[in-house]
Amino acid sequence: MFRYIAVAWNEADEGHSAAAQLLISQLRQSSRGWITALALPGLQIFHACSRPGSTEAYALPRRAGVLLGTLFEACSAGTEAPQRKQKFSITDTDRILATGARSLIADHWGRYVAFAHDAAQRRTFVVRDPTGGLPCYHAAFREVHLFFSSAEDCAGLGLLDLPVDWEFIAQHVAAASPDSKSVMQAGTIPATQRTAIKRISVVLPGEHIEICHGIMTRSLAWDPLQIAQSDPIEDGDLAATQLRRAAKACIHAWAACYRGVLHSLSGGLDSAIVLGCLRDTHDRPAITCLNYHSRGSDADERYFARLAANHANCPLLEWERDNAMRLDDLLAMERSAAPANYLNWLQVSRREARLAREISADAIFSGDGGDELFYRNQGILGAADFLRGSGVSRRFIEVALDAAHVENCSLWHVIREAFKHRRVQGDVPPGKRLHAATLCVSQEYYDPLGSAEHPERVQPLLSQPLIELCLRIPTYLLAGKGWDRAVARQAFSEDVPREILRRRSKAGLNENILDVLSRNLDAAREFLLDGELVAHRLLDRSTMEAALADGAGEDKELACELFDHLSTEAWLRTWKSPAQHTPRALS
Repeated sequence: MFRYIAVAWNEADEGHSAAAQLLISQLRQSSRGWITALALPGLQIFHACSRPGSTEAYALPRRAGVLLGTLFEACSAGTEAPQRKQKFSITDTDRILATGARSLIADHWGRYVAFAHDAAQRRTFVVRDPTGGLPCYHAAFREVHLFFSSAEDCAGLGLLDLPVDWEFIAQHVAAASPDSKSVMQAGTIPATQRTAIKRISVVLPGEHIEICHGIMTRSLAWDPLQIAQSDPIEDGDLAATQLRRAAKACIHAWAACYRGVLHSLSGGLDSAIVLGCLRDTHDRPAITCLNYHSRGSDADERYFARLAANHANCPLLEWERDNAMRLDDLLAMERSAAPANYLNWLQVSRREARLAREISADAIFSGDGGDELFYRNQGILGAADFLRGSGVSRRFIEVALDAAHVENCSLWHVIREAFKHRRVQGDVPPGKRLHAATLCVSQEYYDPLGSAEHPERVQPLLSQPLIELCLRIPTYLLAGKGWDRAVARQAFSEDVPREILRRRSKAGLNENILDVLSRNLDAAREFLLDGELVAHRLLDRSTMEAALADGAGEDKELACELFDHLSTEAWLRTWKSPAQHTPRALS
């Protein structure tokens, strides 16, 4: 998978320059296969594992900077096939420097982090694309700024003290981790975005950074709340037409980057929409669909996956989820900036990599992000948004009744809650504010158990043109007519089988998690009872003993919670004893 590290410093300061050269020397001596993308006084950029045609380094003329990732030209509403950016012109570069690199967000879209350098003014600019598709973190070493995609690469330099943020871990264990959702609900971003490592912060999606004489300032270059208030699309038919056009354009653009695609086809609406759009891609790559099933009343969606695959005329593989994996494999993870739940990676990572190699697929697509994009939940807030904008009317009663159907509650409950929520302060109504917040969380890019040759993972629904379009559609339309994702259901009526369009339920994995835990009780006890979380009193040992006792593993909800704790414990161990795990070499 593609990786990068950028080092920025005040070249006029001898101390800063010495620290920067020490970092660069460590980087060059590592076994990670780094390639120099740019070497300037005050800015050097390195990358590894580029993939020409999909994820690579784009140089700006006159050595004015480098863009890392995947980039497409911005397209008008009527354009069916946006083109991947091939190279930057001098005119492009002049505009980028004149706007401090902010113009990239208006003129292009994709999955990227950009570095631009104005040598005359000794200013460096950093912009992360609004989807957060490519990771970007920041750390400082003796007032030298590092930007990097992987915490493992930063830690591997061996120069920075990177202590765990135990307050963050405590909040994470209590399911109250501070993330960008609450930040975006307030309509602002903080000066730094916390991770579980004290000296590492996140460069947020759409964030702009300027470094001048070694001093860094941060601001928001892309504001979803501002977009949500601009040029709203209040006609449902028009919204559906534009949504289908934009989705096809974005998904076709992503598909053109790859020779073969392995598509994760759950049987739900969102993955079926992606497959339906792939069906008529020009010069379509070879597409193979993969569906997982497991024991449980709601965990087998093969019937729906078959419908979608047949509709798109694509082969479908059906795999049972692997319940026999070992929890010890969690200790083979690369160090990351924050813990997550790793069950899915344990079950699919290596199997999918082998399959992708066999079928010559260099990307894995999914419908991830569709729930957030198309607005699956919170119909009540849609009613509150309508009430706030239009007041009480017959139409409000219709909107409230639709929300009652979506939420499976009474009309009076919706009306009462709508009146309560409409009083929330701010220019953006509460439903749209929540919608924007859920779309401003970074995507998963790295497989924590993956290696350099693993296929890239692509979430094409989380493309900037699609996000911006859906932000302009009122929530009471997105969750209208008694259906969640109502506009999406209308938009893709020709691309998705009717049985899937009419589905209201989604599969669950609770019984699968219970099976995995039951097979690994001894390892789970070893992980948790004498682990870091118990030692720091974030978990109670006696409570964990009871939860992990023989015969106690019948509570599905408890099993889900325990696996979250197991993942966090494994994450902590990779940071406490890095010598116990061996990062995979880059090729």
